[in-house]
Order: sequence, then structure tokens, then C-alpha cells
Amino acid sequence: MDLIRNGKPPLLVAHRGVTGGNIPSNSEAAFRAAISLGADVVELDVALSRSGTLFVFHPGMEPAHIGTKKLRQQDSP
Repeated sequence: MDLIRNGKPPLLVAHRGVTGGNIPSNSEAAFRAAISLGADVVELDVALSRSGTLFVFHPGMEPAHIGTKKLRQQDSP
């Protein structure tokens, strides 16, 4: 497998940002940390609520895990 893209190094992609310690995945802090550490791309999942609001949400992540009881009851995808 050729890791060089037309003479350029591969892109560094941060899946859901940087996590660990006190930084939750898929949070603004995780995205900012990834960028500050040199990530070229931050990959995230976006969902659309019933009310038409876009939000970051990783499939399989329970709303209770992200602390959004109201989201689970009224606005979940």
C-alpha cells in the first residue's frame, strides 16, 4: 500500500476528535484538541432531529451517555 498521495504525506484524520482524560468524544473540546495536535481532518457523525436541528451524534451512543434526556424524549432522530 502506497502511503504517499502524489508525493504528499497521508492526511491525519481524527475520528470523533481526541478523547481521553476529561475530553468526551464528539465534543467541541475533542475537535479543538485534535486540530491543536495537528489533525488535518476531524471526522464526526451528524444527525437530523425531528424538528430539523442538526447535531453531532455517533450511532450507538445512547442519549443518556451525552446527557440529553430532553433530546431522547422529543428530538431524537
